[in-house]
Amino acid sequence: INDAAMVAGASAAVAERLSAESARLTPPQPVVWYRQASGTWVVLRLGIPSTDLRAWATDIAEPDAAGKVRVAGYSEYWSGTRRLHAIRAIRWTLQPDGSGGWQVASTQVLESPRRRGSAVHTWAKALNDAGDIVGTAGAFLDTGSPVKWPAGSGIAMLPVGNGAVQGHAMDIN
Repeated sequence: INDAAMVAGASAAVAERLSAESARLTPPQPVVWYRQASGTWVVLRLGIPSTDLRAWATDIAEPDAAGKVRVAGYSEYWSGTRRLHAIRAIRWTLQPDGSGGWQVASTQVLESPRRRGSAVHTWAKALNDAGDIVGTAGAFLDTGSPVKWPAGSGIAMLPVGNGAVQGHAMDIN
């Protein structure tokens, strides 16, 4: 949540009601909840690349001097055979829509480090007000390496401690 009362997360809809207590849900989609001047909460769907099945927004920054808000998250890219292909870190940029609400200005799939010719999964966890994002890159979230995506572009692998082989970047200021 940021000081502008905007909350980042994910939302899924009921695809099929199985019983009074059970339902099959649609894949989660990244969203930002925000309050209108009237106090009513609004859900803004952030959208994902057309090749992706589901995604989560994991953090939201404060509005910058231009009034833009950046959101961090990640999505799952699936091949045509519905086999998981990659988990990709994403940066969304929001801007005022001119009528008191928000709209998505851009969606950026962040760079992935390459190892032996293939890309690895990337999870964006947190971002600062400048738009820098930190997270994890690796074959699995639990065994990955800490990374930072500067606001402009690129990726930086962060060092791990002496004798360590893995790590996780969880927050940035």
